[in-house]
Amino acid sequence: MTWQRMNAHVDSQPAGEEWRCRFRLSGFEDAHDASVVGSFTGWEKQPESMQRNDGGWEAMVFLPPGEHEYKFMVNGKWHPDGGDNYLLQLDAPDVQHNRQPETTTSSRKQSQEDALAILDAAGLHESRPGVWSLNKTTSFAQREYERLKKDPDVRRALKTVRGSLSGQ
Repeated sequence: MTWQRMNAHVDSQPAGEEWRCRFRLSGFEDAHDASVVGSFTGWEKQPESMQRNDGGWEAMVFLPPGEHEYKFMVNGKWHPDGGDNYLLQLDAPDVQHNRQPETTTSSRKQSQEDALAILDAAGLHESRPGVWSLNKTTSFAQREYERLKKDPDVRRALKTVRGSLSGQ
């Protein structure tokens, strides 16, 4: 399953009836924290913490279809300073991604590759054979594990690779 570019900061892919959105903020290598805040977080009530990655910061957020406004906070300050909010428009996901795969050898291999891509996109890695866990621990790790347990694509991917989710 491939990521769809929604705007300069967000890539997304269907996740059941929601969208798995990868928010990216380039730069700010010297910052000690960054978060994405928006209409979906109650504007500061529950910011989504971002994790440092190569060249910037990244957060994975599951959102329902609809229009969502957002901004980034870096070291407790809005980015961009005084600028308008960013807008993200998510249409209802196409249910084609939930179709049952064919059972040919090539489609099984593709299913394995798709499953591994989904697990990687969800921020999971195989910590030991057959056991998958989050790449990084955060103060929101428990909430993220609960969300991943319910995600139909992650559940299907774990079943495909004959794995299980290990978490807090």
